[in-house]
Amino acid sequence: SAKPQNSLLVQLAKLSRALVFAKGLANEPELDEKGDKGETGEGEPGMCISPEMFKALIGRGHAEFSSSRQQDSVEFFLHLLEQVSRAERSNGQALLPPTFKPLSSDFAFEFEDRFECGESKKVMYKQREDKVFALSIPVEMATNLQEIKAYEERESKRQKLKEAGDGSNGGNGAAEEPKVIPIVPFQACVDHFAQEETLDDFYSTAAQKKGKALRSVGFKSFPRYLVVYLRRYYVDASWRPCKLDVSVDIPEEISLEGLRSAGLVPGEEELPEEAPAAAAAGGGAGAVEPNQEIVAQLMGMGFSENGCKRAAIAMKNASAEQCMEWIFQHMEDADFNDPITQEGAAGAPGPAAGGHSAESLEMLKSMGFTEKQCGAALDACQGSVERAADWLFSHMDDLDRVVAEQEQQKGAGAAAASGATSGDEESKFEDGPGEYKLAGIVSHIGKNTGSGHYVAHIRRDGKWYIFNDEKVAMSEKPPIGFAYMCMFERKA
Repeated sequence: SAKPQNSLLVQLAKLSRALVFAKGLANEPELDEKGDKGETGEGEPGMCISPEMFKALIGRGHAEFSSSRQQDSVEFFLHLLEQVSRAERSNGQALLPPTFKPLSSDFAFEFEDRFECGESKKVMYKQREDKVFALSIPVEMATNLQEIKAYEERESKRQKLKEAGDGSNGGNGAAEEPKVIPIVPFQACVDHFAQEETLDDFYSTAAQKKGKALRSVGFKSFPRYLVVYLRRYYVDASWRPCKLDVSVDIPEEISLEGLRSAGLVPGEEELPEEAPAAAAAGGGAGAVEPNQEIVAQLMGMGFSENGCKRAAIAMKNASAEQCMEWIFQHMEDADFNDPITQEGAAGAPGPAAGGHSAESLEMLKSMGFTEKQCGAALDACQGSVERAADWLFSHMDDLDRVVAEQEQQKGAGAAAASGATSGDEESKFEDGPGEYKLAGIVSHIGKNTGSGHYVAHIRRDGKWYIFNDEKVAMSEKPPIGFAYMCMFERKA
């Protein structure tokens, strides 16, 4: 098994225990800005948790998070969830109880995209997983536009007087007026998200060509904890990273049930599905062979080989652009990355033993593993070669045992699947009412993501506390309006 300093699960357990039981390094009394001893519960001096092993481990192998450069907190949050998920898959059986729930399941949810063909008026629904609810800030919806306009007029006059006068502020030495910044309601951000979007290059399977379509997004499920991030950063005309100087009026409680997607409703007609790629590639004189040049172009964009082949076959090798459109519409399909069987095609390779592609098995076998070990790793990682390689190397010490356990689980899973219903797939995402209360925020002090400092504020028992590096204190006026990330907890 991995050494404790190299096990993310062990380091997370240490960190969690330290935070829950307030066990850490003794800190100076300045921990609390008011001079209190803090909430240790035992009258001890303030304690400082310094998770250096955790910090080194979570950033290991990542060009940005292993450095001391300023990072984006949303990117780090997603990176953290991904690394924890990998650790749970690799070492969870040995270190976690059988009933454990993956950490990401508390944050993961499904969006449902609705596409309406402009020509046929037929619709298509596609689901996709996410872990953050990203909201743009429509500054034009600020509630104080008149005040902003008046301020800008006064500021313009002051600048003209300053240039024409003796260099003093406004020519009379008056103190500079505080800047008036836009105040945008949180609901305006949500309404902006819910607006329909017009697509100009949507490929309609009904019209068999590209054309206009309407796209809207709703929630298919709501998680226990909803992480909202407000898009405050942008790149200006000179490609310089900038930050919106705007306040968002974030309420303590929100309701998002109005954004829940109902799926196909009476009166709507679905867009026809493309002929399944496997069937289109099947035997017979009319079988379509994927154009290798198109497949190579698509793979160069980061898509899987099987998915690119399916796109080329489905679009009859029309063009890389049209195949890419097909990929965007079908990349969430359950069989998108499955190998394509070509029954009757001369010399065409079928799926290897266990249903995995020969290419995937050969890639893993080239690392020195047996076909049985590679098959078990691909089973454990849903066919992902990258995750399968992580799985194999993380179980090197007792690989034969975990391979045997995986084969047993596969057999048990196949037996259980024979009686499963189609509704079981939905259990992947926890769902509940879209009613939330604000539990915490992360704000950024600085002009862009390349510099500055992140500070967290947590709400506990109706009171707000600031977490600023090792300093923890009660906060009387948390900067909620300037939050970059918000953590909402589902109401009980």
